[in-house]
Amino acid sequence: MSEPQENECKNRTGHQQHICQLLSQGLQKEVAARTTHPEFICHNCNAEADRAEYLCNSSALAKRG
Repeated sequence: MSEPQENECKNRTGHQQHICQLLSQGLQKEVAARTTHPEFICHNCNAEADRAEYLCNSSALAKRG
């Protein structure tokens, strides 16, 4: 059995709305709307987002301050 790829998307059904896809399409306004108060980080591309479902491989950001 092979190991899963490190950059695997954990939510393929919502992938078109992920930050990485929006950036690749040049949709800066959509990205900005999803990153006003980031609480999650993607372990694939290091993007930060307000909600986990906007990222491929997310986890909560450490609380700052």
